[in-house]
Amino acid sequence: MIRSRKAVIMAGGEGSRLRPLTCNIPKPMTRICGRPVLEHILELLKKHEFSEAAVTLMYLPQEIKENFPSEEYKGIFLNFIEEDTPLGTAGSVKNAAKNYDEPFLVISGDAVCDFDIGEIFRAHEKSGCAATIVAKRVKDPGEYGLLKTESGRVCGFIEKPAYSQAVSDLANTGVYILAPECMELVPDGEKYDFAKELFPKMLEKGMQIAVYEEKGYWCDIGDIGSYIRCQRDILFGRAPMYEEEKRDRFGSVIKSEGLEKAVIEPPVYIGRGVKIAEGAVIESGSVLDDGCVVGKGVHIKNSIILENSVVEDMASISGAIVCSYAKCGKKSMMFEGAVLGSHSELGKNSRINPGIKVWQGKKVGANEVVDGHVKVSSGAGSRFDEDGISALEKGAASAQFYAKVGAAAVTSFKKEYITVGCYPSKACRAAKQALISGIQSAGCDSIDFGEDIFGAFAFGMSFGGFDAGIYIFSGEGGAPKVRVYERGGIPASRGVERGIEKAISAGEFSVCEEDGYGEGYTMNGNSAIYRATLKKLGKNIFRGKKVAIHSDNAEIKKVIEGVLGRKGEEKFADVEIVCNANGECSISEGDAVLSGELLLEVCCISEFEKGKNVALWYGAPRVFDEIAKEYGARVERYLECPADESDASARKLAEGQLWSRDPLMRVVTAAAYMEEKKLGVKSMLERVIPIAVKSDTVAVSGNINPGKIVGELEGEEITAKSIGEGKILKVKDGYVVVRPLKRGEGIKITAEASKYETASEICGDFVKMIKAKNGETIDR
Repeated sequence: MIRSRKAVIMAGGEGSRLRPLTCNIPKPMTRICGRPVLEHILELLKKHEFSEAAVTLMYLPQEIKENFPSEEYKGIFLNFIEEDTPLGTAGSVKNAAKNYDEPFLVISGDAVCDFDIGEIFRAHEKSGCAATIVAKRVKDPGEYGLLKTESGRVCGFIEKPAYSQAVSDLANTGVYILAPECMELVPDGEKYDFAKELFPKMLEKGMQIAVYEEKGYWCDIGDIGSYIRCQRDILFGRAPMYEEEKRDRFGSVIKSEGLEKAVIEPPVYIGRGVKIAEGAVIESGSVLDDGCVVGKGVHIKNSIILENSVVEDMASISGAIVCSYAKCGKKSMMFEGAVLGSHSELGKNSRINPGIKVWQGKKVGANEVVDGHVKVSSGAGSRFDEDGISALEKGAASAQFYAKVGAAAVTSFKKEYITVGCYPSKACRAAKQALISGIQSAGCDSIDFGEDIFGAFAFGMSFGGFDAGIYIFSGEGGAPKVRVYERGGIPASRGVERGIEKAISAGEFSVCEEDGYGEGYTMNGNSAIYRATLKKLGKNIFRGKKVAIHSDNAEIKKVIEGVLGRKGEEKFADVEIVCNANGECSISEGDAVLSGELLLEVCCISEFEKGKNVALWYGAPRVFDEIAKEYGARVERYLECPADESDASARKLAEGQLWSRDPLMRVVTAAAYMEEKKLGVKSMLERVIPIAVKSDTVAVSGNINPGKIVGELEGEEITAKSIGEGKILKVKDGYVVVRPLKRGEGIKITAEASKYETASEICGDFVKMIKAKNGETIDR
């Protein structure tokens, strides 16, 4: 017998990524095929015999309450709970479920699904766990909270990571079954989240969390693309349709009459009171909500036209959204991903380019091309990759782009100051100037570190204790690329990157009044202090020896000469220092060479001998952990793009160990240690553990999730306390780190062993394995 079931529907979201669709309505009230998302959820609850649902409200609560004036939906009692202050996901559920004394359902108010709730409850009861998380395998894991599982139990969480951390494709759907005792761990009246705080706390206390993998349909209406896609899925039968809707024999739902003179290609959804003139073409997958008016010769393809909108004669709408009470003038055009906000007007012969959003109440004149208004952005899809973010266009457009990055950084960092530096080149200098303009126009102060190598910039951030920084360097072909950093010149978190991407995509930047522009400061002495610090550190290195310095980068060569206090000897040298354009150096005496990971090992040993721990990036050689144990120390790892604060202690430690990310500081630190110990290169080589590293990258097909491939790789996995970046496997003669690239277009393999030939063999084996899983033919 089914017991009386209760649910909490989390309906307090603003839906900022759906704007301007959600400028005047809360996200759960966005309409999907003629009905609010919230009604689709309530239909699911009705189907599974729920008697009561508490609905948490925050953003525009009255819009939801007015839709259910009787506080009831088809026999389900609705208890609306308004929050005066944000309580987070778990906090809001505790506030709403105070009187629940049996396991209850928690479900998000902004997703459409057809989960078998009854079966989920039965699986929860059978598991004996305090909570069950409903999970779904996804193709784009970077947009979701992911679960790390073992034997049907949850053992870790990561929230909206970069692909590099997305080693699972099992997404947290935000649908849970919770025992009332779970809520006892949630503090009263405080902001507290499920994935970030409650669930990790439960695991810490030994409370087990089951995972239930659903095979049914689920779509999180998170952005404009998913909003359009969900409605296409419903029309084409891939998703559940609202129970009361009746399809015709062609799969369409048409509630209006007198449409015989229009060309309608099924399946479509056409609401009540819709008027379509002669010669108009409505292609399959389109939705025309109640009261829309469509003129002669209009062409609508794969688009959503919301209530009471008007599309005048000969207009063309393709893959776009026209919000309620908006108007598209004669011969106007809208393209993929474009949105015309509620009560806005697009003038005659004007067009809205792909991805552009016109906010509510705007009026676009006749014969205009909409691209670049304050609340309009091309949303060019710029995202951080392994090297950073850059303009997709060249010339003048790129200057505009870097100004947007500056303004977006202010929105994301939320700091009083943002430091800026660049590599010495004309292109980087121009990009830096544009970026600083964007920062100041958003009301934030900028601190210009000038043009110098990255090591000087990282030093300046650490020396000055700055929390937010942007460095511009020469990317492929000399095009400027932007990287963002936090305190100590450590790569910024994924949250910061996502904030910048989101602001650029949505065109939502911090703005200021005319008298609110930020100040611009210049740190003229930073380069001098950096060089003085290096010189002090290396004041005794290579005493009495002739040194040859070779580098393609004249600036780096100049810095090393400044440390030595003399020009590099070119003939009959005792010691040779060779540096590439990025500052990675080697020290050699005759045939003995210290380079790369070996120089890093020397720096680590110098710290271990002082009884100190060391902080390194996540993918640094694992043999350093073994070396640390010999000294009674440990290696802490920080992520290059963390989605949470699990690496906070490592980042704090790394702030004072600049040699871990500045190759020039590294070579000077290693040389200073050798001088202190009276060791030459050959003698040092006899003391260090040999390390060789080989890396490669495998491209992944667009329809394959790289995290899934990584997750399926077999081997002895080196476990970590928290979710890291990729998978670390112990192999016969070394280690291998395998992780998705940040944008998900490929997988990076980094193998380490005592010999380069062995590392190359390990790397090659994993390349073959990954290619095979990617469906490629392997030459054997």
